[in-house]
Amino acid sequence: HVTSSYYSPNLGRPIALALVKQGRSRMGETLYVATATGSTVPVTVANPVFYDPEGKRLDG
Repeated sequence: HVTSSYYSPNLGRPIALALVKQGRSRMGETLYVATATGSTVPVTVANPVFYDPEGKRLDG
């Protein structure tokens, strides 16, 4: 269930948050999500901290 989505200017593509059953064990898996227009798009289950997991951007 997609709870929110937004375009990420840092990543140059859309991102979304979703509730995925057993999500931690499914990281890297491709799922398919229906859009508001009725099409289906492939998505990848990712770690919630995916942009700067080592904190390098924050720590400069």
